[in-house]
Amino acid sequence: MTVDRDMVLECKGSFPNPAFRFLDGRTHNSSVALVDHTFPPLTGTHWNIHRNGDVWILESLGQLAGNRFLDGVTHQNRVQLAPNSGGPFTGTRWRAHSKGNRLFTLESLGEAPGNRFLDGNTNFGVVGLAPSSGPEFSGTLWLVTTAPISLEGDN
Repeated sequence: MTVDRDMVLECKGSFPNPAFRFLDGRTHNSSVALVDHTFPPLTGTHWNIHRNGDVWILESLGQLAGNRFLDGVTHQNRVQLAPNSGGPFTGTRWRAHSKGNRLFTLESLGEAPGNRFLDGNTNFGVVGLAPSSGPEFSGTLWLVTTAPISLEGDN
């Protein structure tokens, strides 16, 4: 397993004039949302990606205590942060489908039936699971890059 450290996931959803783009893991309450920037105080927008081939585990680097692993709760069609990537949290494993030039769709490998593709709504800042990564779900396309250097000092 390899680890890509301090990465940012940017939703490429096609809403006009999107307000929110960056995946934010909110460790203090285990929620996930899209936000408009990756600089402090939003430390949950930085992720370590643990890769085993095309299977990824995404770990939020948020500075506050709490759950850290992106979990697709397929039977409820939602995402959250889980305390670990094992045991009952089968949705913390994601199959990364490359779409070229650092673009990916992420499919939850959770054992329960339900929607599977990480889907961001860039207009409202919400994140959920979509049933497919087709063109009607443009928020399932993610740009994965190294985190930018903060303009406001160290993260």
